[in-house]
Amino acid sequence: MRESVRKRIYWCFLVLSLIWMGVIFFFSAQPAVESAELSTGTVNWMISSFSEVSILQTLTEKGILEFLVRKLAHAAEYGVLGILLGCTIFFHKHWNFKWQLKTVALCCFYACSDELHQLFVPGRAGQIRDIVIDTIGACCAVLVLTLLLNRTLSA
Repeated sequence: MRESVRKRIYWCFLVLSLIWMGVIFFFSAQPAVESAELSTGTVNWMISSFSEVSILQTLTEKGILEFLVRKLAHAAEYGVLGILLGCTIFFHKHWNFKWQLKTVALCCFYACSDELHQLFVPGRAGQIRDIVIDTIGACCAVLVLTLLLNRTLSA
């Protein structure tokens, strides 16, 4: 791949990474009431869409489904960040184990700053558990990205 094309792709992924960090910041800036409404809306959609799955109703009554939706959203948003930052690094540096760890560390650092930010949002609280979930989401995404890149580059 020509160096000029590689550099353009790098800049595109860098901008997308920064935009995604802004999206995460936006969702974290929502007061607890708005955030809960979004989760409740997702749970209600799941129940109406998959009404034949009785376990969903049981999980909803116990509050487990909303908890899972919220935590999976954390993992997913940091998974996306991990992929975007990983692609940024891939097109700028050599994608090796050191850079994979640095990508996860960047995601973890941003998760820490995000939880700190939530301490100043009405009704929200910064939680170490969320940092762990965010970092696990980033780890999984970096692992998948690594597998895809290795497969693509070896083909």
